[in-house]
Amino acid sequence: MAYKVLIYEDAQKFINNLDKVNRGRIKDFLIDLAKTDNPRSFGDYKPLIGSNDCRYRVGDYRIICEIEDEIITVFVIRVEHRKKIYKKR
Repeated sequence: MAYKVLIYEDAQKFINNLDKVNRGRIKDFLIDLAKTDNPRSFGDYKPLIGSNDCRYRVGDYRIICEIEDEIITVFVIRVEHRKKIYKKR
């Protein structure tokens, strides 16, 4: 069963402000992620230490997600450049 992908508002704003090429790459990745039956075996998945979140790598950008198996949903929490994504806010 395919997972639903929900994007938080801040992540969507960041995606919308990217240049056309990177925006397209990230959107294509998220569309393909929504078609998969197991998001943990898709793309460059890596769990983040110390939290329930995980990350996917798409070029120079990172997508931070939370996977909820009970409701078959992937929540996209943040999207940012690799130099900024792991720094504390």
